Amino acid sequence: MTASPPGPRKRQPRSVHIASGVRRLTLALPYLPGHVHCYLLADSDGWIAVDTGCGNASGRTAWTDELTERGPLRTVFLTHFHHDHAGGARYLSELTAAPVTRSAIDFREAHNQWLKFAPANEVRRWLGRHGVPKETSDCARQFMRRHIVSEPPGNPVHVGADDHIGDWEALPAPGHTDGQLLLLRDGMLLSADHLLNRPDIPMWPNRNGDPVGAWLASLREISRRDIQIALPSHGAPVARPAAFARQLADEEEARLRMLADRLRPQPQTAYDLIEAGRRSDAGLPCETNHVKRVLALAHALARLERLVMLGVAVRYDDEELVMYGRAWAHRLSNMSETRRRKSRPSSNRRAERPC
Repeated sequence: MTASPPGPRKRQPRSVHIASGVRRLTLALPYLPGHVHCYLLADSDGWIAVDTGCGNASGRTAWTDELTERGPLRTVFLTHFHHDHAGGARYLSELTAAPVTRSAIDFREAHNQWLKFAPANEVRRWLGRHGVPKETSDCARQFMRRHIVSEPPGNPVHVGADDHIGDWEALPAPGHTDGQLLLLRDGMLLSADHLLNRPDIPMWPNRNGDPVGAWLASLREISRRDIQIALPSHGAPVARPAAFARQLADEEEARLRMLADRLRPQPQTAYDLIEAGRRSDAGLPCETNHVKRVLALAHALARLERLVMLGVAVRYDDEELVMYGRAWAHRLSNMSETRRRKSRPSSNRRAERPC
């Protein structure tokens, strides 16, 4: 008996209901953490897409199925430029004719990363100045070119603080990137990569000089807001965002103290510092091992620059290497105490700059 040819594939919506006018679309990623949550927000004349996924084939299919079910898309809003959030923006905008909306800071940062950092020689030079071996920098660059840095779609609509996307307030949240924007409405926060169990605050070229400081300041702002729930781009919803923001800030201060304790009067590159404290990655695939080292370097650099701002570390920068050393002999004091001393008269203000 001859089998009948299969009929057309039935399109199935992929999103789940979160709240009135809010749906979550979870897309697979070909790299860790393995998924990204995008969101659909109902608006008066259609839907607002918040982030797009990386733009791979399964993600494009999911968006096509979802929008066939939901109806017209009015805006593609990008929280920030990273590939897992913005890699599908060009496809989704061309599919629906919806404009791409993002912060002006994010647009500039995306272009800086794409045009100035993605070329092989720039990556190798920057990583090499921080002590990274050529094999590691080459392997990491190939991964970043494929998965991290995405070519930004042209002619976006720029928004910023005090602007609204539909009836959602745009809330600047620097740290993970300089231009990251969150969305807030009625106690619900779309928190992108700002409130994660494993914070990702890296230092890359062409960034604000103190991303950790910017992140801590933004966490303090969130802790003062009346927010009942945060919906992140990875992982589960956060039920008490203000308390979680305070917890993240306390944990980051502990990490800064640990890094400060590892500084020595004799300067070291950031790569030497992370290698000295790194657990063995034996058994990991070569690319995974190298990429983990470079990401650890980016996180360490952000913290080292924070320590430089606090006067705890000193940066030694010449044409060949950037190195860091301890600024004084004793260990970093408790940072909450340092903040309390901010308002006291002091004969040594340089050593008591607040966190």
